[in-house]
Amino acid sequence: MQPLRNASLIRVLLMLRVLLDKPQTVTQLADTFGVSKRTVFRDFDVLDAVGYAVLKHQTGNDEALYRVRTKRRKSR
Repeated sequence: MQPLRNASLIRVLLMLRVLLDKPQTVTQLADTFGVSKRTVFRDFDVLDAVGYAVLKHQTGNDEALYRVRTKRRKSR
């Protein structure tokens, strides 16, 4: 794997840990991981693709909080 891909994978896994622990805003995640807000949303797509639903919770503040949960598998 290329170094950039490794860094992206590590970031997504760390983001998963953070979001499982405590809901975060996109700004908090971007600041924590040193990436743009757009990159955070791309990482949400990766989490969704591997089975973690990223849930948005609107607060009274300007920015929503996000958390993750595992998706339920469809029964056969």
